[in-house]
Amino acid sequence: MKNYTLVLILVLGYAASTLAQPIVYIGGRDEGIISVVNVPTNEVISIFPSPLPGALEGSTVSPDSKFIYYTGNGGIIKIDTSNNTIVSRQPYPMILSQYRYPPTAIPFIQQMY
Repeated sequence: MKNYTLVLILVLGYAASTLAQPIVYIGGRDEGIISVVNVPTNEVISIFPSPLPGALEGSTVSPDSKFIYYTGNGGIIKIDTSNNTIVSRQPYPMILSQYRYPPTAIPFIQQMY
């Protein structure tokens, strides 16, 4: 019984933390755009082009949820979540990705020529 109770508490805790964050940032992998969506209303708040050429590869959120970082072909962009604007771009002459190529290999980084 304890295992089921623990799982239920973890699931409820996860659901509560998810509901506390009603905004979702969606990076279009092929489109090169970032969409900001209000989850409760399913309304698109903002759509803006990525300043990185090509596809967006990965994303992460800062521990305080104030910034979102996207990686892609040519660098990293930093988005301020308080006003949904790109506040910085750090260029890198390589593809930065969270994916593994091939799936069983070590993380792949390809130099751009």
